[in-house]
Amino acid sequence: MLPRNDIDAVLIATGDRWHTMASIYTAKAGKDIYCEKPCSMTIAEVRPLADIEQRYGRIYQRARNGEASPIFSLCR
Repeated sequence: MLPRNDIDAVLIATGDRWHTMASIYTAKAGKDIYCEKPCSMTIAEVRPLADIEQRYGRIYQRARNGEASPIFSLCR
C-alpha cells in the first residue's frame, strides 16, 4: 500500500507495539499519518515520532478512538 501514489494518508490502527515502526515507514513513504493511541510503548520509541513532520515533511496526528467523530465535538 505504501508505494501507491493514489494514497495520501494512512490510518495506523495496528497492535500498539507496531505503531512506531508503522508510523516511521509511512512517513518515509511520503504519506501523512493518523495514528491511534498509544503512539508508542516507551519514551525511546516516541522520540523518532516527535520529528516526523520536520524530518519527512509529513503530518503526524495522534488519535483517540472517537475523537474525530462529529459527536465528540458536541460533548466538549
